[in-house]
Amino acid sequence: MAIPANASLTTITETYIGQDGTSTGTPASGTATFEVSDDIYVSDPGNAVFPPSPIVATLDASGTFSVELLAADDTDLSPTGFTYNVTLNLTVGTLHLTPPPFAITVPTSVDPVRLSTLAPVPPTGGTTEGVVLSTRQVIAGTGLTGGGDLSADRTLAVDFGTTVGTVAQGSDGRIAGALQAANNLSDLGTAATARTNLGLGNAATKAVGTTTGTVAAGDDSRITGAEQTSNKNAGNGYAGLGSDSRITPSRAPLIPQINSPSFTSTIAVDASTGSEWHITLTGNLTLGNPTNPTDGQVICFQLTQDGTGSRTLTLGSAFNVGPVTVTLSTGAGKVDYLLAKYRSAASKWDVLAFGPGY
Repeated sequence: MAIPANASLTTITETYIGQDGTSTGTPASGTATFEVSDDIYVSDPGNAVFPPSPIVATLDASGTFSVELLAADDTDLSPTGFTYNVTLNLTVGTLHLTPPPFAITVPTSVDPVRLSTLAPVPPTGGTTEGVVLSTRQVIAGTGLTGGGDLSADRTLAVDFGTTVGTVAQGSDGRIAGALQAANNLSDLGTAATARTNLGLGNAATKAVGTTTGTVAAGDDSRITGAEQTSNKNAGNGYAGLGSDSRITPSRAPLIPQINSPSFTSTIAVDASTGSEWHITLTGNLTLGNPTNPTDGQVICFQLTQDGTGSRTLTLGSAFNVGPVTVTLSTGAGKVDYLLAKYRSAASKWDVLAFGPGY
C-alpha cells in the first residue's frame, strides 16, 4: 500500500569493507534486513496500518546499501519510539559473516543516516566479526603518529622526541633525575659519593707522578723493593741491554750467550756479544784478539777438531798464557777448552786454563 504523505521517511545507509590486507579492502556483499517491532498506525482518514513485514536491503558492488524507513519520532505515527530489529548477512571473499542482531530507532532526517550511528551498542573499534564499518577510524593518540580511517591498512609509530607530546628518550631532560649524555657526568649530584658507590678509591682523583700526593709510576722510588731505572748496570742494580738488545757482559746471566762463528783462518770475536764461542777447526786457526772487552770479563772457547784432525792454534798478541801450556789435541773430533779473563790494566786476556782431549 502507498505510504501517506504525512508519514516521515528517513534514508538509512551504510558501507561495509572487509580488511583483507589490501590497500583499499574488499567490499562486502549480502543483505541488511530491518523488521519493525510493532504494528504502526498512521493518523490519516483511513487509519492505515503497516504490519511488521521485513524490509530487505541488498549491498551493491561497493558494499553499500540504502533503504527508506519510517521515522520513529513522527507524531503522525502510533506508537512513536518504535524500533527496528536489524539483521546483517554479509560475505567478504570466502568469509561469511552473521553478526548478532541489534535494535535501532530511526530519527526524522532530510539527509541519509549512517546505520552505524544508530546502533545502541556500536561494534567495538568499528568492526563486527571481521567487518569494518567505514565510518570508524584508528586515532593516533599522544606520542603516536599514523592512524586514519579503515579504508586501508594503517600503521601507528611511536613519536620520539624531547618536547611536549612526544615519547621521552634516554637523553630527555624531562626524565627526572636522569643523567644527560651531553653533560659528561657533570650533572652528578655528588661526584665523591658516586666514586664511593662505584668502589673507586681516592687514587681515581690523583695524577700519576713520583712525588707526594700522586699515584706511583713504575719508576717511582716509593715502591719498596722495586728496581729503579737509575740503577741499570749499577753495582746493586740490574743488567742493562746493549744496542743489540742483549744483556751486557758486565751483568751476564749464569746461562752463557753462546756464539758459533763460521770458520776462517783468523777469528777475532766480539767480546760484547757473548761469553762462549764454539769453533770447529777445518784448518789451522789463528785466534785473534777479542774486541770490545770489559774489565774482569771471562770468556771460554770450545775448539773442536774436524774429521781430519791435527789442526793447530795460534793465539793473538793480547792473550797472556802465563804458566799455562796451550797445545791442541790432534785426534779427529777431539774437543779442547780455553778459558781467559780480561785484565784492562794490561790490556791482556790472561789464560786461566786449558783443558785438552775431551
